[in-house]
Amino acid sequence: MATLTLSLPDTLDRWVQERVSSGEFATAADLVRTMLERERVRAEKIAAMDRLVAEAIESGISTRSVDEIFAEARRRAAPDAA
Repeated sequence: MATLTLSLPDTLDRWVQERVSSGEFATAADLVRTMLERERVRAEKIAAMDRLVAEAIESGISTRSVDEIFAEARRRAAPDAA
């Protein structure tokens, strides 16, 4: 495991210490690891959404009406009649 040294302004240090003192986190390192993991997951979700948006833009503009698009979506979502 890597070691990282951080310098925090007093306001952030107090906030971290309050979280640790409240029992929300066992140590400052636990808080930082948790926050970094949450940010990593959030960044991955944003990147996935960005890829979907780019794919949608690249697919062009449909010639179908909104009603036609929704009708097809309903057909695809419906369980097979067979």
